[in-house]
Amino acid sequence: MSSTRQHLDDARKALVERNISYWSRGWGRTKADKVAAVLADPEWRRLIDQELVLEPLDQDARAVRLAISRMEHCHESFRANAEAVVHMIASIGRGPLCIDVLDCGQTGETRRTLVDGYVAALQRWTAGQPGVGTVDRSVAELCGSPDDRKRRLANHLIEKLKDHRYWCGEDDWSATESLIAHLEPCSAHWQRSLVATLKEIGTGIRATEFHVDGGWGTCGDAPERALDVADLLRDLDAWLDGKAPARLAHLAPRTPVSRWLVGSLCKHVRSQLQTGRIVR
Repeated sequence: MSSTRQHLDDARKALVERNISYWSRGWGRTKADKVAAVLADPEWRRLIDQELVLEPLDQDARAVRLAISRMEHCHESFRANAEAVVHMIASIGRGPLCIDVLDCGQTGETRRTLVDGYVAALQRWTAGQPGVGTVDRSVAELCGSPDDRKRRLANHLIEKLKDHRYWCGEDDWSATESLIAHLEPCSAHWQRSLVATLKEIGTGIRATEFHVDGGWGTCGDAPERALDVADLLRDLDAWLDGKAPARLAHLAPRTPVSRWLVGSLCKHVRSQLQTGRIVR
């Protein structure tokens, strides 16, 4: 291997190790695994080479790249997050940067309203108070009449819905408490999993399998979410090729930094198949 090639390989490895947070969610269990997986991918190597030329990056560009790395394919706002990143790239150099990507555990307004509705309904159900809407009726139908066991589980569920960091029970997937602990309101499958959990509270019987298509899904369980943004990816690819899709008019002018960030966004989205279970 020539000294020039070795120098480039060393520079690539150093950059990936320095910026490993770009790939912290996936690509292997250890830092060494992540570095090896990224460097083995020709598309990532091309983006790494672009970043080497661009260094040092300014604070806004670095913030956008980190926001891209936080995009979770299993997040209910995956599409909205992708759109937000595009607007963030377009806003670089045009004023204060607003980071709009919802991270793991964070929910959009519509989902948060639904979560809060279930919290209130469960609180009424555990207190034996009459329901006031469709969510109350759903909770009552699934959980049945309250008793000590059901109230204990429902109170765990209420705390989890109020704070996604709440933990209850041992990490035993045969126990309902552990399922509650893994029930993330930001998950694309949250409502389906919640209904299954409420059914388990009511019957005391496992309602569905987890980590399988149509079953109980949690963080990392997702359909092929790249399909949800296929039209956006086509437009971004066209933009990278020098074309001007109407919806991306705000991305002009093209700069080396914006091209690198758009390329990183597209690659991150398409790499999601490598970072979790594909559950529909």
